[in-house]
Amino acid sequence: MEQLVVNVRGVNVSCTIANKDAVNTLVFLHGFTGSANTWLPIIQYFPQTVRCISIDLMGHGQSDSPPNPIRYEMNEQLLDLKALLTALDVTKFTLVGYSMGGRIALAYALSYPDGITQLILES
Repeated sequence: MEQLVVNVRGVNVSCTIANKDAVNTLVFLHGFTGSANTWLPIIQYFPQTVRCISIDLMGHGQSDSPPNPIRYEMNEQLLDLKALLTALDVTKFTLVGYSMGGRIALAYALSYPDGITQLILES
């Protein structure tokens, strides 16, 4: 597993990538007060043919916590996620979201449906 920090729109976003050379991709978004580590017990069960990217959402885990409250608005989160996925060259993927991450995943799917092959929402 690789830990990566990407500067996205002036904010450092941390993510964990397993099986980075795999073709099929799953992107995981954690719940409130969680982190990318939330998904590690689940990711271990995926075969090496699946790239798993778990993201520390803004203000969580190892990602930055910018002082400007506007940066936490949903539209800003969606722009950040889009920029991060572009930086990671992720074009087609399954998006998985839990709780707060599920809300962001749903909003992302509505705003940017083209790259999403499947959407999985929990809670």
